[in-house]
Amino acid sequence: MTKRRTRSSHWLNQRWWKLAVGEWLGVFLGFLAIVLIFCLFFIRRHTLEYHLEHTFSVRDPEFFGSALALSNPAPMAGNKVDLLQNGDEFFPAMLEAIRSAKKTVNFAAYIVKSDATGHRFRDALCERARAGVEVRILLDGIGSGSGLDNADVRQMTDAGNRGDWIEPIAALIAGC
Repeated sequence: MTKRRTRSSHWLNQRWWKLAVGEWLGVFLGFLAIVLIFCLFFIRRHTLEYHLEHTFSVRDPEFFGSALALSNPAPMAGNKVDLLQNGDEFFPAMLEAIRSAKKTVNFAAYIVKSDATGHRFRDALCERARAGVEVRILLDGIGSGSGLDNADVRQMTDAGNRGDWIEPIAALIAGC
């Protein structure tokens, strides 16, 4: 005895194989979303904790050699290197270097804000530019764009500082 197919089940089978391209794309993207959710939430990943053991401090003579090994600079005779550990040490040293500049100042930074520290740098850079020193400033638009007020940027350019942004679109979005 042969089994008769009903008209509706036959139509359903034919319809399934004749899906439009957009419908197949939707089915594929749905399947992909299910796989992605499964991978994100149900597959456990093992992380490897790596902690570098420090056997010497920044003040020890071995630090200079290890720093050279990381960046491969060539120390030259007659140059002086001062190791500065944090903002309490290097901000005053940077400001003193800016204030004592005779010909040029090249200042590059990722983050400059319109706070007390930023105003000290702004004032030092403006003073050098007014004194005839060529001051070039390069700031990151993402790091400095939202924290630096337009008035500070205008004050630096009005003083004669030449500046540019590493990421100019981010600076434009932030309003600088």
